[in-house]
Amino acid sequence: INADSVQLYDALHVLAAQPDANEQAQAPHKLYGFLDPNKNCSAADWRHLAIQEIDKAHAQGQTPIIVGGTGFYLNTLLKGLSPMPEIPADIRAKAIAHQQKIGTDALFAELQERDPEIAAKLDPKNTQRLTRAWEVLEHTGKSLAYWQSQPPVGPPAHYQFLTCALLPPRDYLYERCNLRFDIMLDQGAMEEAKWL
Repeated sequence: INADSVQLYDALHVLAAQPDANEQAQAPHKLYGFLDPNKNCSAADWRHLAIQEIDKAHAQGQTPIIVGGTGFYLNTLLKGLSPMPEIPADIRAKAIAHQQKIGTDALFAELQERDPEIAAKLDPKNTQRLTRAWEVLEHTGKSLAYWQSQPPVGPPAHYQFLTCALLPPRDYLYERCNLRFDIMLDQGAMEEAKWL
């Protein structure tokens, strides 16, 4: 079960290093390349989908293995996630338009004035997180920090996790990254990026 935020999308197969057809034929693969690249998938959305796939695997007598590199996604499953309000599409669109109109620096300054608690926790250059904080405040009248402070909803009580982290030596990892970069270029990574 994929926990990599980019591998969810039916796009950037090479750049995201999605398992190819031969690899996927060796064992069931879930939550890979199923989502339109124009759709959003939050950590909460992924958690819901992952729980569905875990339950399906258990029902079929399989041991689910969750793999991937998005630590935040994994933590939402292992440790839980504070309940967040659903933001209507029109509020989200308003937040994006507002950021595009005034710019990231001005949006951060606005958040510092309207919601200093969350502004102090955010990177002033992280447009996505600033916009998220603005939309939550706009829709609910409460700071994103308030929602984040709510007790997390943990994993289903019957789940048991065994975690394994692969931590190769840094020099080997850098060597593999450099090699992977060349392979990605040969496999059409530039064309993929241009298409997207």
